[in-house]
Amino acid sequence: MKVAVVGSGVSGLAATWLLNEHSDHEVHLYEADNRPGSHANTVGFPSKEGVNVDSGSVRNIF
Repeated sequence: MKVAVVGSGVSGLAATWLLNEHSDHEVHLYEADNRPGSHANTVGFPSKEGVNVDSGSVRNIF
């Protein structure tokens, strides 16, 4: 059976991994953005040290 997982957020990545590891299904992962992870992301924080910051799944609009 062919399975399409739409979205590569945490749930989509987990579903894809589990189906690949524990089933004989042909699994395809589709993502509209240019990177996986959805809202979870690592971004560079502008500082002298060049610190990377992991953002959670909820973004602050301020």
